[in-house]
Amino acid sequence: MAGEPIEELLGRRVREMRSCAGLTQAGLAERAGLAFETISRVERGKARPSIGLVAQLASVFGVSLARLLDFDQEAIPADLAPDLRRLVILLADQPAQTRALALELVNTLVEHRSSS
Repeated sequence: MAGEPIEELLGRRVREMRSCAGLTQAGLAERAGLAFETISRVERGKARPSIGLVAQLASVFGVSLARLLDFDQEAIPADLAPDLRRLVILLADQPAQTRALALELVNTLVEHRSSS
């Protein structure tokens, strides 16, 4: 990562987040109100997007701008199922109390389903 252009780092992060969200480039472009080509150029590291555009993408992904731009964060395992990856991304920026509530809800759901 050291010395790697910021455009390439951002492109890789956007591609990862888009994949986790289960979106195509066209789907992301539509949700963000952007052209498909813009998403394609960002993901390939061929664009230098404005902070406003990056904030739009973060909003579509449901993460903070800081989270989207934190290139040093530990990567989510690639072999994790897409729906679980999405949960990790959604919960990562939430306060501890919200994460605890989400865990409690999942535990209750799993217990209920296993007892049925």
